[in-house]
Amino acid sequence: MPRALAVLLVVPLLAATACGGGGSAKRSAAGPSPSPSITVPGLVSSTGAVPADYLRRVDATCAGSLDELHRRGPAPAVPADPSRLTAKELRAAAAYLQAGADVQRTASTAVGRFPAPATGGDAWAVFRTAVGQFAAGTQGEADAAKAGDVGRFLAAAQRLLALRTKVLESGLAVGLGAGTACARLF
Repeated sequence: MPRALAVLLVVPLLAATACGGGGSAKRSAAGPSPSPSITVPGLVSSTGAVPADYLRRVDATCAGSLDELHRRGPAPAVPADPSRLTAKELRAAAAYLQAGADVQRTASTAVGRFPAPATGGDAWAVFRTAVGQFAAGTQGEADAAKAGDVGRFLAAAQRLLALRTKVLESGLAVGLGAGTACARLF
């Protein structure tokens, strides 16, 4: 289960809320388009905006955080239909979500500590911002879960889907393919 913490917990929930639509119209205005030069989407690209050796170091950092995220264990059970999620079920998942949000925040900070790359600095800045926003979004989900606020949680999950798209698109622009640890972490 290589998705980010909220997606791990609520895959059926997120899939159902994503069907509400409306996200793709914003996608082109939200950031750069994925780089067409990436021919192997699962790997670090040698033709991306940022040098591949730099990205490999970043991805190694993400891999460590991804391992930590997986050590949380299995996600709590949730109903397949997100409209049936109860406050009690949500509060029961709060510790799991908070542990994931903590990993996301730490990983985002680690990615943010990398100095600007020799080339592709503008694209890198967009990626770093997207990663930070995603990490903040996971905290929003965890906070809603602690409060047992299903409506706020579902809204946070919907926002997280849009943020994940932003991370993936900006990651492709810098040269991080969809199969890299960073793409699977954020």
